[in-house]
Amino acid sequence: MHKNLMLRALSVVMALVLSLSGLVIAGADETEKVNGAAAIMATASSQVGYMEGAGDYSKYGAYFNYQGPWCGAFVSWCARTTGIPQNVIPTNLSSTAMRDYFKSEGLYHLSVSYGGTYIPKQGDIVFFTSTNTYQRSQNNITHVGLVLEATSSYVTCIEGNCPDRVRQIDRKYTNYITGFATPRYEGIELEGTEITTTYKAGTYETKEIMNFRKEPGSTVLCTIPAGTLLQITAIEGVWGKTEYEGNTGWISLEYSEYKPSADTPPSEEVEGEENNNTAPPVTPTTNKQYRVTEDMNIRESYTTSSKILTRIPAGTLVEVLEVTSDNWGKVSFNGFTGWISLNWSVEFDPEVDWLVMDISYSQSPDDLDWMQLKSEGVKGVIIRIGGRGSANGRKIYSDQSFLQHYKAAKAADMHIGVYFFSYALTKEEAIEEAQYTLDVLKINDCQLDLPVYIDMEDFGSDKSHLKAGKEVCSMVLDEFCKTIEAAGYMSGIYVSSSFAETHVKPETFEGRSAWIAEWGTDVCCYNGRVDMWQYTEDGRLKGASNKDIDLNRLYVDYPALINGERFENGLLEEGDLDFDGKVSASDSRLALRFSVALDKPTALQMKVGDINKNGKIDSSDARAILIEAVS
Repeated sequence: MHKNLMLRALSVVMALVLSLSGLVIAGADETEKVNGAAAIMATASSQVGYMEGAGDYSKYGAYFNYQGPWCGAFVSWCARTTGIPQNVIPTNLSSTAMRDYFKSEGLYHLSVSYGGTYIPKQGDIVFFTSTNTYQRSQNNITHVGLVLEATSSYVTCIEGNCPDRVRQIDRKYTNYITGFATPRYEGIELEGTEITTTYKAGTYETKEIMNFRKEPGSTVLCTIPAGTLLQITAIEGVWGKTEYEGNTGWISLEYSEYKPSADTPPSEEVEGEENNNTAPPVTPTTNKQYRVTEDMNIRESYTTSSKILTRIPAGTLVEVLEVTSDNWGKVSFNGFTGWISLNWSVEFDPEVDWLVMDISYSQSPDDLDWMQLKSEGVKGVIIRIGGRGSANGRKIYSDQSFLQHYKAAKAADMHIGVYFFSYALTKEEAIEEAQYTLDVLKINDCQLDLPVYIDMEDFGSDKSHLKAGKEVCSMVLDEFCKTIEAAGYMSGIYVSSSFAETHVKPETFEGRSAWIAEWGTDVCCYNGRVDMWQYTEDGRLKGASNKDIDLNRLYVDYPALINGERFENGLLEEGDLDFDGKVSASDSRLALRFSVALDKPTALQMKVGDINKNGKIDSSDARAILIEAVS
């Protein structure tokens, strides 16, 4: 595409970039000079959503007569088609070569993870290293992208080959980001384009009757009346992703109006609170994230009597900007800025970053040296406990080495979780699979401090899950997890990023561990929450006899959650042994069962049921629970 045609094609996406850079937005019949940084980011933004073809084919590589990994080609293509000169951004299809050029020009800055202090700006080039601990280095450049905007706590990037498409992603300053290049855009101005509107996530009001579509430009699910307020959570070109009447879909933002929300400061005096005539002290925080453990109201101020702005779902990760002395936190979510009670959330550390293995029938116990694995940085293991066949009458089978793996990992003081390989297609089959998992754990007295996962895949020749569709897949995952949770365990879902995006409703992950598989990329690009990332199926460790093994990065300290005072689904109440949210006679009966060794309490049940703190649940605990239940 010629340069002038490309500039005209950017009429919509330039609005976002210009608004972020502080430039004036022109009317539909006006043009103006645009600086080079804004121009290249308009080009990059216009490509979000493009997907590669077979064999790593991309139009960006084809532009340079090249076929292969194309993140560097994407950056070079954006520069060439926008009209950025070679002496500002040269054509480099290799991310390493691109970094080396800017380094030689004195235009490369290390990220904060590697001792730098530079905060990137629009139009900068961002470089990544491997997420594999043993290959991670500021000198090992594996991926490259462009910076749309940045703050002191995160950077918004547009990246090609991520892993199979162009994506816009918000990233924390982790040690996967090695540094930033600062092209010399000074003095470069390109002919302006028609600017019509701005698009960003937040609250929009429909200005006329709108089509609500399954995907951008696809099947119409229903219509949405004019004047409807919608929360837009993702942007693709002129399309906005939202929820309406329980469904997730897309609307065209050309016929909607963005409704900014005021960042309302807390008042000097908090009304409606007893013995609280003065506002509690507020302390700013730096890069602190919390996971909301229950559906929460975001309020205008830090009191339960203040106005509710919006609702935030359980399981959501939020960055807390300020905290009060009585544990309220200031957050931004879906275009709203307000306050939530941090009593119902758990502080999240994005740098937990544990190396975790998962093993199945393909790994022999004889191949695993657990002490060697521990010395190589492995801190946990997810062991397959069983599965359902697709060609054996759909029967459940056990993994014969499960108990041997469990005992060896336990002896090595590893963190342990389990997973079940599911082919369930009905509610009954999902519950059967979960009950089988619980029975094996109970019979073998297994104590876990990582979640119990259901594994659902597009595997082999059986495509029954794909044919069943999103409703069935989501129902199966939900029923399995609910059964696991009812028994007092933390549940989780393992799926690939593509399976999650096409076959699982987003709300299915709420309150559960999201274990996402995405191979062949050095950056996990799934747009949803990722608590654990399976980054390879062919990892090699000495302790695993240097044979192919699945490796993962875990970003949540689940042992602290499971064995601590909090549980993912909310605060634990002392004596609530069946986790139904109340202390009742059934909890007392359950305590009596434990006291006569008819059953074995889980670590969570021990936490809430050992009222007299003697290290076991006995009849005195049962009496205490019964008194509480009838008081």
